[in-house]
Amino acid sequence: MRVAFCLALLLFPQNPSSKIRFPDLETMLQQNEALRALLIVYWPPVQKGWQQIFFVRGDGTVIKQAAPDRPMAVADIPTCTEHISVERTKALIHLIIQRRFFDLPQRQFIVMNGPLTNEELEMHTIGISDGQAKARRSFGIGKFAGKKEVIPPEFAAIEEELKQIRDSAFPPHGKDCHFAPAIKF
Repeated sequence: MRVAFCLALLLFPQNPSSKIRFPDLETMLQQNEALRALLIVYWPPVQKGWQQIFFVRGDGTVIKQAAPDRPMAVADIPTCTEHISVERTKALIHLIIQRRFFDLPQRQFIVMNGPLTNEELEMHTIGISDGQAKARRSFGIGKFAGKKEVIPPEFAAIEEELKQIRDSAFPPHGKDCHFAPAIKF
């Protein structure tokens, strides 16, 4: 059996270049073309059956979309669009680098017996894409599989900055939004 395993390793060598590739944030800070490819997504906890997904693009475009928490036969969803300065976008990138986002653990919360209720686990997710590579981190507050879940301070700092950008771009009684297709990550 060992001989067969060794032969399999020789015949099917592992690719050393199959290393996980993360979005290149440093290049985005130095090259405007690379920065334009940036997409940061914040999925806050679901509230009243809807999730207020927030997007930051490298050109300073910020978008808020209200998506139902379950599949629905709708083509377009409520969408609001505003702009922030490119400097604010770069400051967010600096914070993501400083808080070592890519070093945070990749958590998976697999649910077998129907959806979680907010009383059990409140999910918080941030995703980052550079147009080539993507990274996503999810954390929960509450109980999952009998264990208490908490959000690490590094993730919480990035999440708080995203909330501040969102809230300053979209005040509670701001302009009306339109309907648009859901943005894919």
